[in-house]
Amino acid sequence: MNSLALRILAQLVGAGFAFGVGWYVNGWRLGQQIAKIERDQVEAAATASETARLKERAWNKQLEDARNEATKREATIRADAAAAHNAADGLRGDIADLRRQLPELAADACRQRADTLADVLSQCTARYSGMAETADRLVNDRQTLIDAWPK
Repeated sequence: MNSLALRILAQLVGAGFAFGVGWYVNGWRLGQQIAKIERDQVEAAATASETARLKERAWNKQLEDARNEATKREATIRADAAAAHNAADGLRGDIADLRRQLPELAADACRQRADTLADVLSQCTARYSGMAETADRLVNDRQTLIDAWPK
Protein backbone atom coordinates (compact mmCIF):
# COMPACT_ATOMS: atom_id res chain seq x y z
CA MET A 1 0.00 0.00 0.00
CA ASN A 2 1.25 3.31 -0.78
CA SER A 3 1.15 6.33 1.39
CA LEU A 4 -1.65 7.97 -0.58
CA ALA A 5 -3.90 5.01 0.00
CA LEU A 6 -2.99 5.01 3.70
CA ARG A 7 -3.76 8.70 3.98
CA ILE A 8 -7.09 8.24 2.26
CA LEU A 9 -7.85 5.29 4.50
CA ALA A 10 -6.82 7.30 7.57
CA GLN A 11 -9.00 10.20 6.47
CA LEU A 12 -11.95 7.86 5.87
CA VAL A 13 -11.45 6.27 9.28
CA GLY A 14 -11.14 9.75 10.83
CA ALA A 15 -14.26 10.94 9.00
CA GLY A 16 -16.12 7.82 10.06
CA PHE A 17 -14.98 8.31 13.63
CA ALA A 18 -16.00 11.98 13.55
CA PHE A 19 -19.36 11.03 12.06
CA GLY A 20 -19.86 8.37 14.76
CA VAL A 21 -18.93 10.78 17.54
CA GLY A 22 -21.23 13.44 16.06
CA TRP A 23 -24.01 10.92 15.75
CA TYR A 24 -23.52 9.82 19.37
CA VAL A 25 -23.38 13.41 20.70
CA ASN A 26 -26.45 14.41 18.69
CA GLY A 27 -28.31 11.34 19.97
CA TRP A 28 -27.33 12.21 23.52
CA ARG A 29 -28.53 15.82 23.03
CA LEU A 30 -31.82 14.71 21.46
CA GLY A 31 -32.25 12.11 24.21
CA GLN A 32 -32.02 14.90 26.77
CA GLN A 33 -34.58 16.95 24.87
CA ILE A 34 -36.93 13.97 24.65
CA ALA A 35 -36.49 13.29 28.37
CA LYS A 36 -37.28 16.96 29.14
CA ILE A 37 -40.37 16.84 26.94
CA GLU A 38 -41.50 13.64 28.68
CA ARG A 39 -40.93 15.20 32.13
CA ASP A 40 -42.86 18.31 31.09
CA GLN A 41 -45.68 16.17 29.75
CA VAL A 42 -45.88 14.10 32.96
CA GLU A 43 -45.81 17.30 35.01
CA ALA A 44 -48.56 18.88 32.89
CA ALA A 45 -50.68 15.73 33.17
CA ALA A 46 -50.25 15.68 36.96
CA THR A 47 -51.17 19.37 37.19
CA ALA A 48 -54.23 18.88 34.99
CA SER A 49 -55.28 15.86 37.04
CA GLU A 50 -54.93 17.77 40.30
CA THR A 51 -56.86 20.71 38.88
CA ALA A 52 -59.64 18.37 37.75
CA ARG A 53 -59.73 16.74 41.20
CA LEU A 54 -59.97 20.15 42.88
CA LYS A 55 -62.79 21.21 40.55
CA GLU A 56 -64.61 17.94 41.17
CA ARG A 57 -64.24 18.33 44.94
CA ALA A 58 -65.53 21.90 44.75
CA TRP A 59 -68.48 20.83 42.63
CA ASN A 60 -69.28 17.93 44.99
CA LYS A 61 -69.13 20.28 47.97
CA GLN A 62 -71.40 22.73 46.16
CA LEU A 63 -73.80 19.90 45.37
CA GLU A 64 -73.73 18.68 48.98
CA ASP A 65 -74.34 22.21 50.27
CA ALA A 66 -77.26 22.58 47.85
CA ARG A 67 -78.74 19.30 49.07
CA ASN A 68 -78.32 20.34 52.71
CA GLU A 69 -80.04 23.65 52.02
CA ALA A 70 -82.82 21.82 50.17
CA THR A 71 -83.29 19.56 53.19
CA LYS A 72 -83.57 22.61 55.44
CA ARG A 73 -86.07 24.25 53.09
CA GLU A 74 -88.06 20.99 52.92
CA ALA A 75 -88.23 20.90 56.73
CA THR A 76 -89.46 24.51 56.72
CA ILE A 77 -92.08 23.66 54.08
CA ARG A 78 -93.28 20.70 56.14
CA ALA A 79 -93.45 22.84 59.29
CA ASP A 80 -95.36 25.58 57.44
CA ALA A 81 -97.77 23.02 55.97
CA ALA A 82 -98.33 21.50 59.41
CA ALA A 83 -98.89 24.95 60.90
CA ALA A 84 -101.42 25.78 58.16
CA HIS A 85 -103.15 22.46 58.77
CA ASN A 86 -103.26 23.11 62.53
CA ALA A 87 -104.59 26.63 61.97
CA ALA A 88 -107.28 25.25 59.66
CA ASP A 89 -108.20 22.63 62.26
CA GLY A 90 -108.44 25.38 64.88
CA LEU A 91 -110.64 27.43 62.61
CA ARG A 92 -112.84 24.40 61.95
CA GLY A 93 -113.14 23.97 65.72
CA ASP A 94 -114.11 27.63 66.14
CA ILE A 95 -116.75 27.29 63.42
CA ALA A 96 -118.03 24.11 65.03
CA ASP A 97 -118.33 25.96 68.36
CA LEU A 98 -120.17 28.78 66.62
CA ARG A 99 -122.45 26.26 64.97
CA ARG A 100 -123.22 24.70 68.36
CA GLN A 101 -124.13 28.13 69.74
CA LEU A 102 -126.32 29.10 66.79
CA PRO A 103 -129.48 27.30 67.94
CA GLU A 104 -129.57 29.53 70.94
CA LEU A 105 -128.72 32.71 69.00
CA ALA A 106 -130.47 32.49 65.64
CA ALA A 107 -132.94 30.70 63.47
CA ASP A 108 -132.59 27.66 61.20
CA ALA A 109 -131.36 29.80 58.30
CA CYS A 110 -128.33 30.88 60.34
CA ARG A 111 -127.47 27.23 60.99
CA GLN A 112 -127.68 26.43 57.28
CA ARG A 113 -125.45 29.36 56.42
CA ALA A 114 -122.93 28.38 59.08
CA ASP A 115 -122.87 24.82 57.74
CA THR A 116 -122.34 26.10 54.21
CA LEU A 117 -119.63 28.46 55.39
CA ALA A 118 -117.87 25.66 57.23
CA ASP A 119 -117.96 23.39 54.17
CA VAL A 120 -116.72 26.13 51.83
CA LEU A 121 -114.00 27.17 54.24
CA SER A 122 -112.90 23.55 54.71
CA GLN A 123 -112.69 23.00 50.96
CA CYS A 124 -110.81 26.25 50.40
CA THR A 125 -108.38 25.52 53.20
CA ALA A 126 -107.62 22.05 51.86
CA ARG A 127 -107.11 23.30 48.30
CA TYR A 128 -105.02 26.32 49.23
CA SER A 129 -102.88 24.35 51.66
CA GLY A 130 -102.19 21.75 48.99
CA MET A 131 -101.44 24.44 46.44
CA ALA A 132 -99.13 26.28 48.83
CA GLU A 133 -97.25 23.09 49.65
CA THR A 134 -96.86 22.27 45.94
CA ALA A 135 -95.65 25.79 45.22
CA ASP A 136 -93.15 25.64 48.07
CA ARG A 137 -91.83 22.30 46.81
CA LEU A 138 -91.40 23.75 43.31
CA VAL A 139 -89.51 26.72 44.72
CA ASN A 140 -87.37 24.32 46.75
CA ASP A 141 -86.58 22.18 43.69
CA ARG A 142 -85.75 25.30 41.66
CA GLN A 143 -83.41 26.60 44.36
CA THR A 144 -81.74 23.20 44.63
CA LEU A 145 -81.02 23.21 40.90
CA ILE A 146 -79.68 26.76 41.05
CA ASP A 147 -77.48 25.98 44.05
CA ALA A 148 -76.17 22.75 42.55
CA TRP A 149 -75.35 24.20 39.12
CA PRO A 150 -71.59 24.54 38.63
CA LYS A 151 -70.41 28.13 38.77
